[in-house]
Amino acid sequence: MKTLVIGVIVSAALLSACSEPSVVKEGISKQVEQSDTAIKQEHHCNEQFFNQIEQELLTGDGQGHGPDIGSEEWKSVIEFKLGVRGQIEVPERDTIEWCDYIHSQMALR
Repeated sequence: MKTLVIGVIVSAALLSACSEPSVVKEGISKQVEQSDTAIKQEHHCNEQFFNQIEQELLTGDGQGHGPDIGSEEWKSVIEFKLGVRGQIEVPERDTIEWCDYIHSQMALR
């Protein structure tokens, strides 16, 4: 994780030395987004995790109709099935913390 953060900082410094401020900001945002995606992939917050949850909680109707696995709608259905949708302690759906929370809720079942 430290290496990833240091890499982003070094890249930002290099970009700022030879770019317009808006280009630098855009470059940094893209790098942070890519870093966040890489962290999610290393973590259990990935397609495999979503598929495991789907196997246990089934969000579709059995005939191929239902939300796309991993989508915002799918995550909402998962929260509903776990009885936690709308509760204040549920983290934002696009975060690793959401996956951690869902993982802990699945363990309680």
